[in-house]
Amino acid sequence: MFGPIAAFESFIFRAFNITGRATRAEYWWVFLAQFLIYCVSISMDIWSVYVHGFDEIGFSGMMTPWLLFLLTVPTLTLTMRRFHDSGRSSFKIAVLMLPVVGAPMFGYFLVAPSEPEKNKWGEPRHPSGRMVSVAPDGTPGKQKHNAFASYAYLVNADAEPSPAMVEQRRAEISDYYRSRVLGEGA
Repeated sequence: MFGPIAAFESFIFRAFNITGRATRAEYWWVFLAQFLIYCVSISMDIWSVYVHGFDEIGFSGMMTPWLLFLLTVPTLTLTMRRFHDSGRSSFKIAVLMLPVVGAPMFGYFLVAPSEPEKNKWGEPRHPSGRMVSVAPDGTPGKQKHNAFASYAYLVNADAEPSPAMVEQRRAEISDYYRSRVLGEGA
C-alpha cells in the first residue's frame, strides 16, 4: 500500500506523465492533502480580504488561484493514472460533464478497485503478496519480511560498506532515478 510520502513523491515526479497506473491510496493521500491545503488557502484569502479589502490585495495577491494554477495539471494526470489502474480509459473523465449522474459516476471510478493483473496501461504498482525487504547481507530482494534482517541491517548501519555494496547502491540509485524521475521502464 502506498503511504503519504510515496504518494507525494509519485505526484511530484510523475506530474506530467499520463501513462501508467496510480493506486487508490496514491490518489486519495494526495486528494486529502490538497483538500487541507485548499481549506487553509481559502481561509487565508478570506481573512486577507476581510482585513485589507479586495481593492488593496487584488486577484494576484491571493494564494488559491496560484495553487489552482500549479496543481491542476498534476492532479489531472494523477486522475488519469487512477482511471488506468481500474481498467478505464482516461477519456472517461468526461463523464463529469453529464448532469446529475456525472459526479457520482466519476466518484465511483475513483474508488473502484485496482485490476490485480497487468492491463494495457502497465503492471500494478504493488503486486499483492510480495514485499521488498533487505537481506542480512544488505542486498535488496523480494522475500517475506524478516524482523531479524531489519535488526541486522541496523546493527551494521555504521559499518564501512564494501566496494561491492557501494557499487550496488550506486546502481540502485541510478535505477531509481531512471524509473521515478525520467520515467524510463516504469
